[in-house]
Amino acid sequence: MLERGRYYQNLDILNQGCDEMQEIIQEALRSGYLSIEAENKLRQLLRTNCQPEDISAFMRLQRETMEGNVRQEARERLSRSKSMASEKPVAIAC
Repeated sequence: MLERGRYYQNLDILNQGCDEMQEIIQEALRSGYLSIEAENKLRQLLRTNCQPEDISAFMRLQRETMEGNVRQEARERLSRSKSMASEKPVAIAC
């Protein structure tokens, strides 16, 4: 059994993680951009004990991303690398 002080300290860590998730989501919604770093941090935070409001906020971020209101750095990099690959000259075998 956890000591009372350690129990509350652990709760603070969980709440801090959820606060951090809310901050990342709010920044992405405000700026319209989700960096790879922020996306990875969200994945990490989603593995912790999140509150229902955190999941709701994450779902809103997903919806805004699907609707094109928030751009994802990861998707932009993937699109760029695909378009660059298709622009490479192709050698013709004789």
